[in-house]
Parts: sequence; C-alpha cells; structure tokens
Amino acid sequence: MKPNCFILVLTVLMLSHGAANAQACPGEVVQFRETFGSGTASAPLAAGRTNYNYNGTTSLADGDYELSNSTQSKPEWHNAPDHTGNTNGRMMVTNASYTPGEFYRDTVYGLSSTSTYTVYLYAMNVNTPGTCSPNPILPRLQLIVESYNIDGSFTQLSSMVSADIPQSATPTWVMISGTIYLPVSVTAVRYRVINNATGGCGNDVAIDDITFSQCAPSILPITGLELKGSNENNAVSLNWSARHDNEIVSFEVEKSVDGRTWSLLRRINAAASFNTLHSYSSTDNNPLTQTGYYRVAAINAAGAKTYSNVIRVSPVSSNAELIAYPNPCENVLTVQVSSGQLKSGSMLRLFDMKGKLHKSQVLQIREGVNSLQLNTSGIAKGMYFISITDDGGNVISHTRIIKR
Repeated sequence: MKPNCFILVLTVLMLSHGAANAQACPGEVVQFRETFGSGTASAPLAAGRTNYNYNGTTSLADGDYELSNSTQSKPEWHNAPDHTGNTNGRMMVTNASYTPGEFYRDTVYGLSSTSTYTVYLYAMNVNTPGTCSPNPILPRLQLIVESYNIDGSFTQLSSMVSADIPQSATPTWVMISGTIYLPVSVTAVRYRVINNATGGCGNDVAIDDITFSQCAPSILPITGLELKGSNENNAVSLNWSARHDNEIVSFEVEKSVDGRTWSLLRRINAAASFNTLHSYSSTDNNPLTQTGYYRVAAINAAGAKTYSNVIRVSPVSSNAELIAYPNPCENVLTVQVSSGQLKSGSMLRLFDMKGKLHKSQVLQIREGVNSLQLNTSGIAKGMYFISITDDGGNVISHTRIIKR
C-alpha cells in the first residue's frame, strides 16, 4: 500500500476489440460489476446515476448519452459491440459536454474494511481516425471513490485522472484500473466516473463493465501477525508477535486519528530468523487526546507489505460510558451516559445500519451519570447504532441496539 492509503493509481491497458477480461489483482474476487445490461434497443440509466441527458432517438449531441449495444451513436463513430464482443450487450455511450460532467455514479455495499480492492472499467474513444481533425479533443476520465459515512454523508478517499484515450483505426477498448485500500469501518463506497477533458469535437467515449474486485493480501513469509495495545500512564504500549524468515526486513508502526489516513510512527528492524516466532514492542509517548488507531506493516526488501489487524486505543481521560437498555427495546430506550470529559453541547445520535439518522439530541451533561429516554416507537424493527460525540465532533462512545 502507498504511504497515503487512499491514493488511487490509475493504469491504462490497451486491449483489442473483444479481448478477454484481464485479471486486475492477484486472487481477484469480483464483489460488484456494472454491465449496463443487454438488449438491442436504446435504454436509459436508472434515475440519479448520471447528470447527462438521455437521447435514444437521434444522434448524440454534446451532453447526451444512451445505453446501446453499438458504439455508433453518430455516423462517424466506430460501429462496435461491448468490450466482450457480445452483440447483444449494452454499454454507456456518451458525447461529453463542454463542462466537466459526471458520466456515472453508484454505491457499492458489503465490502470488507482494511482490505485491498481494484477498481477497473473499460473505455473506448469511439471516434474513427481523422474525426475532428487536425486537433480532436481526446477523452480523459477521472475516477473518484468516496466512503459512505454512518451519517449518510460521503468522504473522498481517492481521486485520479487517466491518460488521454487516443483514436484508433479499429475499435479499441482501454482498461483503466486503480488499487485502493479501504480503511477501518468502511464497508460501503460511492464511485463517480467523471469527464475530465474539455468538451468539444472528439471527446466521445463508451464505457463498460465497471468492476470492484477484492484482492488477496500480499503473500509474504509471515504468519500470526497480531497487534495488541493499551493506554498506560498516558502512553500507548504496542506489542505484536509474528513468525517469519529473513525476507521480512522491518516493521512500520502506523498511527491514525480516524482509521483512514495513516502516518508513520516508528520503523523497527526485524530480527534475523528462519521461520521463528519473535515478539516486538513499541511505545507512543504522544498519544492522541481522542481515540487513536494503530496498525503494523511487515515489509520485505522489495517494499511489499503485509498488515496486521487495526486496533483502537482510547485515551485514559476519555472515560465516558454509554449504556442503553432494554436491548432489544420496543417503544422506549433508556440511555445512560457517564460525564467523563464530556461537556454540554455533546450529541447523542441514533442511526440505522445504512447510515440514516433517526434521532439526535443535544446532551446537557451533569457530573456523574446522566440518563435520558428515547421514544423508539416510530422506527422500524432492526439493528441501530448509537453514538456520542463531544463538542468537537469526536466520537467518544458508541453501542448497538436492536429494535423489535
């Protein structure tokens, strides 16, 4: 993984028309794929998937798109099927607008946090050579991936722009791919495919088979890499053990304020050994004043990494405690909060598992245990997430409850 875990590096692979899918990551397991369906008639996207205009009756003008089984939505464009060669398969064909527009967006659920994914799609410059000569505008795509937050908002994880997609004598698909690492607690992301080139003659593109694939972790000769930690006397003590050989040359201890953006805390040389169990330790003498996250990377001489589990360590001073009962509850939920370091202005929020906010209340904190009741009669049955944030917006405590 790169030093910034949200860097998305886009690579471009030229494929001849009808080429088979290239495997984008080792041990690939496809989690999601948008194929745009099949059929011989033009079709629109579902509502909210693009800000381009659907045109299924005439040649595409600037800012128009259609789902079609042929790239030839204008006479001067290539007449080609989708990138698999399926004459019945649809793809999204677009005449880019003069202002940057959003070709496509969607949200992918059920992903695994602290895992590596490859995102890739296939694109074609649909113009035949000489179209818009002598200076055609070439398509260029931007891919943005954003985390889906518990409050329903989105946080950008990565953004990268592809190279220009050239005109070609024969229909040629370009595979545009990037690798991302999902941080702790992120299991849903929104992706957006954006027109990054200026509008005008030549900026015309087809896209197909947008895919999210989970990749197998880096295979390094190390087992049992498990990190443990605790806050003792306002210093975080970190300990881990692993069985490895001499290919592992060092360990990097990383620290994060949110489990998303990581910084290097310390680098430690690995012990010389041959498949021997070793124990390691490190101390963070300047822990965060709020909950912090830690992980360890084992590194070989080539720079390949294998990561430990991610642990969360709370500061000693943050002794706010949240208790919710009865759990499961029916119509009324009692919530007890110990004051700890909370101040008036702290918030209690109730979310469903999709991140929709159902209840929120400002807490008037008094010393000791504070008790309040939430009316839950109006919410559906299921699992919910309760969080308490301090007056700075930091999550101090959280728990889950079941409404029946």
